[in-house]
Amino acid sequence: EYRTAARSRDEDKTFKILKMILKANPDHGAARRHFGQLSVKIQENKIKELDALIQAGGEAEFLDLIMEIEETDWVVEPKGDQWENALAVRVGVERRNAKHRLEEILVELASFRAADDWKGSLSQIGEFFNLAQEHGLEGELEADDINVYNEYKEWAEELADEARAERELENLVGRFKNRVAEMQQAEVAGQKTL
Repeated sequence: EYRTAARSRDEDKTFKILKMILKANPDHGAARRHFGQLSVKIQENKIKELDALIQAGGEAEFLDLIMEIEETDWVVEPKGDQWENALAVRVGVERRNAKHRLEEILVELASFRAADDWKGSLSQIGEFFNLAQEHGLEGELEADDINVYNEYKEWAEELADEARAERELENLVGRFKNRVAEMQQAEVAGQKTL
């Protein structure tokens, strides 16, 4: 299988096969050398591809490829100016996507509020908070957006607290009813009286 892949010049397939060979036989010197050389070559090509995607504006493909590069077990970690640039571009893309998602969440929260669905809004409130924190966007949000978020958050939390208190009261009443029923059964059996 390795020879077929190597002869076909399918570097990705050869890389994977070499990885399997080394997993089964880590002391295989020739496989280790070829894996190292191929690892460096494929990584360089993928970083060049990242650069081309940046130039072409292919954000989705760019994000997928950078994730693939980071998740691959390379002989040498990615480095260099093109790689550093790609990392910086990713931060910018992710921040922009996060800002856009925050705007979507505010619209979704308005829909939940209009439908009086406080339960549905809780996950959106958590996502909004986490995105803002993760991408350091707190200082970049409009005051109106922050006020709207806080209003929805207070509304949902207030209704959640009310529902929690209602459940606790129902549990207490249920326990009381059970205890009364137990006492009545005991009285009927002639053991105790109320």
